[in-house]
Amino acid sequence: MVTRHRFTPDAAFGGWLLPVVPPMVSAATGALLVPRTPTGQVRPALLLGCYSMLGLGLIAVLLVAAVVYSRLVHHDAPVGAVVPTVWIGVHRIRR
Repeated sequence: MVTRHRFTPDAAFGGWLLPVVPPMVSAATGALLVPRTPTGQVRPALLLGCYSMLGLGLIAVLLVAAVVYSRLVHHDAPVGAVVPTVWIGVHRIRR
């Protein structure tokens, strides 16, 4: 699927930000579990995993958001079912 699909620059839309949500949610909820884990090797491993998911999620958000906003700036406004997805990125930035 990755090698056969050719996306044009105006194909980007806010729905592309949805796949980066699970690592961010996992990092946030995993951090809440750190105090409840037993002391020893498990606690630092869980904390390191949460930090890595947060970091990778932030990098992915920045990359995808740049492509989506570039599409909004350089191309025509989206039409049809893609219009509501514009607010996904706006909501993320506003928080």
